[in-house]
Amino acid sequence: MKVKCLVILFSTISMLLVSACSKQETLASNSSALSTSINDGELLYKKSCIACHGNNLEGGVGPKLQKIGSKLSVDQIKNQIINGRGGMPAGILKGDDAQKVAVWLAEHK
Repeated sequence: MKVKCLVILFSTISMLLVSACSKQETLASNSSALSTSINDGELLYKKSCIACHGNNLEGGVGPKLQKIGSKLSVDQIKNQIINGRGGMPAGILKGDDAQKVAVWLAEHK
């Protein structure tokens, strides 16, 4: 029974992530217009991550991130954004955009 529940949960998460990734193409084309301020990380989060991690970093499909900066460094956060982990797919954000979100998230302790 647990295996069936896990399969259903994984399938649901996968569908949500595919939906979020389809929006990423539009976001990537708009991201170059953003300035380099620290607020860029928050803006990029709201465009690319909010569906899974929540409006207030409270989690949902993905884990909560309210205190992620006390657990992971900027480089560790950036690595997870770029390479994915667990149910999070790789490449949702890349390069400077991944760095901006990682810096912003690392401030949450």
